[in-house]
Parts: sequence; structure tokens; C-alpha cells
Amino acid sequence: MPYIKRELRAQFDGEINALANRIKRASELEGYDGAFAGFLDYCIFTLGAKVMPARRYWAMCMIVGVFRNAADEFLRRVVDKYEDEKLIENGDVLSDEILGK
Repeated sequence: MPYIKRELRAQFDGEINALANRIKRASELEGYDGAFAGFLDYCIFTLGAKVMPARRYWAMCMIVGVFRNAADEFLRRVVDKYEDEKLIENGDVLSDEILGK
């Protein structure tokens, strides 16, 4: 993940927070917890398309790479941490028996 200087992040944070709140509100209006996923997907897709500098293969590959790197970083920094906490809390389900040992 690119580590952007704090002073440069500030120019985006207000709009990111506003968009996140808008997605949450729209999701609540839909009436189910997972509704945010479609709104988030739409926003990410549209943002990627709008910042793409040219409709060229190299630019599309860069956008896809950024999306994949962001997903990998979210997995590494958020999901994996959660999984590690649950492993400690509930015990490991992966046993030698499951692995065929």
C-alpha cells in the first residue's frame, strides 16, 4: 500500500468520510446489512474509471493492479487480524485429522 504523507491525505479525507457515510445511509435504507457491498462496488468501479488517464491497456492494468493491491492490503491488515483474534478466541478448526495426517 502506498503510504501517503498525512498532509496529502487530508485533502481526500473529508470527501472519503462523506462518501462512506452516504454508503452507510443508503445501505440502511435498503434494509439489510450486506447492502453496502453493492454501493461500495459501484463507487470503487466508477472512481477507477473516472481517474483512468486513458482508455489504454497499460492504464487499465494499472487500475486493476491498484484494486488488487488495495484488496490484498485490506486482507492483510484487517481480515487477517480479525481471523487471528477469532483463532485465539475459538481455537483452530484446522487439525491434523482434517489435513489427513
